[in-house]
Amino acid sequence: MRAGLAIRTIVRAWTQYRTDRGISAGAHILDIDGNAQRNAFLSLLSSAIQHTNSPLREAIKTVRSAAVPPIASEAEEAHEIIAASQATLTDVNSALDRPELPRDLLPRSLEIQRLFAYSDSLDEDPLAATAHTPCWAINIAAAAGHAGFHIGDPALPCPGLVQRRLFRADLNPDERRQIGLEIILEALHEALCDIAVQPRTAAVLNREFPNPRSNSRLMQAWMTLCAFGGLTTAQLARALSTTKAGAAKQLSQLTTLQLITPTGKFLPHKPAIQIPIAFPQLHHD
Repeated sequence: MRAGLAIRTIVRAWTQYRTDRGISAGAHILDIDGNAQRNAFLSLLSSAIQHTNSPLREAIKTVRSAAVPPIASEAEEAHEIIAASQATLTDVNSALDRPELPRDLLPRSLEIQRLFAYSDSLDEDPLAATAHTPCWAINIAAAAGHAGFHIGDPALPCPGLVQRRLFRADLNPDERRQIGLEIILEALHEALCDIAVQPRTAAVLNREFPNPRSNSRLMQAWMTLCAFGGLTTAQLARALSTTKAGAAKQLSQLTTLQLITPTGKFLPHKPAIQIPIAFPQLHHD
């Protein structure tokens, strides 16, 4: 379940990263058209993780294993992205370590946003101030579980604490605070849902397949597939470091149990069930 949660966190952080940096490729984290950007993202995320025993480290290895390895040109492009981005990420991490920052999450996030706002002038377009914001770096730090956000101990990885719209130049302090609050509540809600869904996902397979063999990897396959939101046979085989025949057998078992939908040979197998999770009281409080 921890492995599934870590993968799910990375998937959500990738979605946020694409939004923050205006990336159109790689709608699914394993899509081949996003190879260069994904590998740069994973390297930047890895560099931001502060704890050596973080489950995110192993999850990053799983994502890299499941994906098609980048070709030389993609690896070079990823290296260029990392080289151009690392200084900004380092600045964000340093800012989060400042002792004078407010301790509470909302004023702390707003202060971080203020420190990295490029311009306060409206010019002709208030959206111009959002064009090159470093919110991607702030969200990578949040996804890595930077202790500076003070979300639990150890810190809860929580991508999406800042969004580009918060950097609009035409917002007054009250508007900025309200938008910041909405963004934080949404990010925390998503993180809590990701946590809560893990035991329920495992319970579904335990109910349908109560007596697995001691060497069965069906639970690992099921949790990994759900965390990614769908995998092809080859992707599952690489993620689990098994053969395609072994992965196909696990997918066949899950299909027989009606837990995944059958698809074409090279198409992703996706969960056939949805587990609804919600924390409406969070938004109310």
